[in-house]
Amino acid sequence: MSEITDGISITRIFDAPPEEVFAAWVEPAKFGRWFGGAASDVPVETITMDARPGGLWSALMFAGPERIEIAWSGEFVVVDPPSRLVLTLTDAEPSSESVTVTFTPLGDTVTDEGNDRTEMTFRQAGGTLEPEEYEQARLGWQGFFDELETVLAR
Repeated sequence: MSEITDGISITRIFDAPPEEVFAAWVEPAKFGRWFGGAASDVPVETITMDARPGGLWSALMFAGPERIEIAWSGEFVVVDPPSRLVLTLTDAEPSSESVTVTFTPLGDTVTDEGNDRTEMTFRQAGGTLEPEEYEQARLGWQGFFDELETVLAR
């Protein structure tokens, strides 16, 4: 599911519990394995994560075969493990986008059996991008989440 207006909305199902999917967003060693997708490199030593409201994060990505350097940064607004994250995201100060990620366990909620899958809903908004830029960002995030799926399956 995705939509292009003044933002992006993507929903994905992962074969991992919400705690693992959430951790992949806030633990540097895990974040560096998927952020940027398969064609990029995010060295763990370039990642900082202060996963608390008001805490800052940053990561240096080397994208594609050209190894284009992209400095990402932002601030955590809401950190509610393992169900919700809200953070800002930018690669071009001073404008930033807001990202909201929710992690919903899937399975039998009565018995807690089968809750080893997670529905992750991702929303990016802010109105700082043109529609074609949101489309490019959506395609990029889809690639990132493809890599997240691979990482979580290991």
